[in-house]
Amino acid sequence: MAVGVSIASHNLSSVEIPNGPPHRLLHVSFNQDGGCFAASTTGGFRIYNYNCEPFREIFRRDLVNNAAGGRGGAGGGVKTVEMLFRTNILALIDGGENPHANKVVIWDDHQRCCVGLLTGCGSSARPSLRRDAAQPRSARGTGEGGAPRARGGRTKTLLDDEHPASAVPCLALSRTAGWWAVATAGAGGAGAAVRVFDAADGKMLREASLAPGSEVHSLAFSADARFLATSGDGGAVQVFGLPVEGQDGGASSHSSASRFRIGDGERCIVAFGAQSNTVVAVGMGGSFCRCRFNQVHGGEMELLERRDFM
Repeated sequence: MAVGVSIASHNLSSVEIPNGPPHRLLHVSFNQDGGCFAASTTGGFRIYNYNCEPFREIFRRDLVNNAAGGRGGAGGGVKTVEMLFRTNILALIDGGENPHANKVVIWDDHQRCCVGLLTGCGSSARPSLRRDAAQPRSARGTGEGGAPRARGGRTKTLLDDEHPASAVPCLALSRTAGWWAVATAGAGGAGAAVRVFDAADGKMLREASLAPGSEVHSLAFSADARFLATSGDGGAVQVFGLPVEGQDGGASSHSSASRFRIGDGERCIVAFGAQSNTVVAVGMGGSFCRCRFNQVHGGEMELLERRDFM
C-alpha cells in the first residue's frame, strides 16, 4: 500500500462556536507517555489531563471542513485524534461520522492549521505518532502480520494457527521490559485470552483466559511492567500481575488480580495512573474513572474519582 505525504493546504480550520449543538463522542485515545487523553467528537476534538487532581480539560477545538460547507455538513467533526506525547502536534482523521477516506491530517495546534497530509492510508487506518514519524496503522493495531521486531533486527512470530493476526483485537508494548501483550478473540463461545511474551526470544511469560464470550478492547502495561491492565465487555477493567525478575512466570493461566466496572457497561480504554497502584478508564459514554487496586490481594478496586467529561 503506497502512502503519500503532502504539505499542501487542507480545507480543515478551527472555529469558535460557543453556542452550538451538543457534540457526540466518536473516539478516545491516550497519549504515549500517559497523563493525557484525546477525545474526538462530531464537532472537533478535546484534550484532557488525567494525572492532575482533579481531572480537567486542557483545551478543545471546534473544526470545520470548508470544502464540505462548514460545520454540520458532510465532513464535519473528527473521527479519530492521536496526540504526540504532550506537544502541539496531533494526527487526526477529519469528517466525523463521514470521514475522508484514506487521509490522515497532521495538525499543529499552535498554528491552528494542517501542516501535513498522509494519503492512501486505507479506509480502516488509524494514525500513530512518534517523535520522528507519523504512521498509519490498521484499526486493530496489529502491525505487520502480528510479528513484533526483536533485538538485533530479527522478527518473532508471536501468533499461531490457533490465534491468527486476524483474531487480535489489540496489543501493547511495555516501555522498558521489552514485553508484548497480545489479546486474542475467543472462538466458539470461548472467552478472549491475553498472553504476554518476551519480544527478545518469543518466550510466553503469562497467559490469562477471560470469561466465556468476553472480548478485550484495550491493553496497558504499568510503567515498571509488573502489571497489565485490560478493558473489555460491559466496561470491565481488570489488572493482572506479571512475573518479576528472578521469578518463574511460566505459561499457566491465572485469574485477574483486581476488577472494576465503569459506568453502565460502556466500552472503555484503560491506562495506569501516576501512582503505581492506580488505573484510569475512559468510557465511550463520556465518563472518566480513577481507581486504586490492591497490588498483593487483588479483588474489587476502590473508586477514587468519577467524572463525566461529555
